[in-house]
Amino acid sequence: MNLKAVASKLMLTFGNKAPNSQINIETGASDIELFIPENIETKIRLDTTLSEDNLLEAGFVYQGDFYVTPNYETAKSKLNIDFEAGVNHLKVTRKSYKETI
Repeated sequence: MNLKAVASKLMLTFGNKAPNSQINIETGASDIELFIPENIETKIRLDTTLSEDNLLEAGFVYQGDFYVTPNYETAKSKLNIDFEAGVNHLKVTRKSYKETI
């Protein structure tokens, strides 16, 4: 999925049916909240000018150029997010799948 927006406020909820998903998000000034099922291991690449996020608080660890969930490398189901933005606020919430819908 590719998502492009200029100035935006977005809330995206991801499911857990696809074994591997690639999401590309490109925004200018944005406020984005992502709801990701906790059983989907996730890798996020941030390319931002000025960014505020809660990735470490949400359980991600920083490895090289990516934020990853602890079991990403061995997971069967993976979500890959490539996030390019100017000025943004990114919040990630990881919950059970039923809580995200």
